[in-house]
Amino acid sequence: MAQQLLPASAAIALCAVFATAAHGQEGCQCDFGDRSYSAVGTRAACNAFVYDAKRCEVAFSSIGASPTVMSRLPAPASEDVAYRIALEHVAALKNHDYAALSNEKFLKEALPLLMRSAYARESTWKVVSVPELDKVAMEFVEKFTPQIAAIFAGKAPSANGTFGPDYRYQIHRGRIVLITPKNAQLTVVVFVLDK
Repeated sequence: MAQQLLPASAAIALCAVFATAAHGQEGCQCDFGDRSYSAVGTRAACNAFVYDAKRCEVAFSSIGASPTVMSRLPAPASEDVAYRIALEHVAALKNHDYAALSNEKFLKEALPLLMRSAYARESTWKVVSVPELDKVAMEFVEKFTPQIAAIFAGKAPSANGTFGPDYRYQIHRGRIVLITPKNAQLTVVVFVLDK
């Protein structure tokens, strides 16, 4: 048991050490219906899912999904894979290796885990149609990973549009936002460029 806890605590410690405070819209922003409240996560390696105009789930890198909820979704990744991705993610951030974080192969494996870490939870399952969101999110990753990689690498401009049943998306360098028809918002911040 202690051997299983070490990677988790190491990943959490790395996230805490290498992720810094957010500035403006760079971090995982949680905007609520009542504009007098908001919450902000770290600058990078974070994902946020805002739903029901008052709830926000924040996760660091690929860690955060409920194993029970993950088991209900198609093609769930093992916790070992989630921790491996988290460690690769944070190591690349530490080294400012944005090329590694823009790599299409890395993104194809990491994005499903990064997205699911924020919304694949018991608390969201009770309020949001997680299976529908997951289906759309996985189709989005499948279709847009080459474009995401190009935008992340700075080889293409930011993009936005619609996808699936009335979902909207925004892809910026290092950041993806997917908005549901009911205005729930999934934000994935893979990296924020140094200024």
